[in-house]
Amino acid sequence: MIDFNLDLREDRRKRRRQGKRPSIATLRVCELNRLFYTRYSHHLPDDDAGREDVAIMVNHLVMLADTLAKALNLTDAERTRLKIRTIGAVDCTKAEREARRRECKRLAKEAKRRTAGVKPRPQSASHGLTLVSAARPDPNGPSISLASVGPLESRRYRWPQPQTRESGRWCPQGVSLLGAFAVAPRAGGGHLDRR
Repeated sequence: MIDFNLDLREDRRKRRRQGKRPSIATLRVCELNRLFYTRYSHHLPDDDAGREDVAIMVNHLVMLADTLAKALNLTDAERTRLKIRTIGAVDCTKAEREARRRECKRLAKEAKRRTAGVKPRPQSASHGLTLVSAARPDPNGPSISLASVGPLESRRYRWPQPQTRESGRWCPQGVSLLGAFAVAPRAGGGHLDRR
């Protein structure tokens, strides 16, 4: 019997190593067990709180993360200390948790870059250089900031040149920044002309 249990544990470890992630139900049951163990130790109490916790354990899949947090009265400090991820917190909204998660990821990426030897932006040699894009034909015309275009499009593609109806090639106002196609009106109907 003992060997059988050890074999099952080894099989679970192998499956976990192969990249199969556990389901949300498995994760949540583990987190609820961890929470109940820290609150009540080995056994749930035989009172209303214990019965409510049993009902929560049975019906946890039909509850949203924040609803479950309210039912459990789970605070953010307790959630963080027990490393609970699938249940929300009563004193921290989902947006606040998401902002904190993004900030932690940003700091982790920054630390990884520093250990790889990448210098911070103010210390790099290219700091202060500006990217020069193709000149706009009309300096008083509408401008598009390079920040809204993105790094690849601003370096790789030139701005589309304005076309007039008189030149025979007309380009509508809503042309994309990539400017791959323009519509040229003709007698036989509109055709797509490659620029």
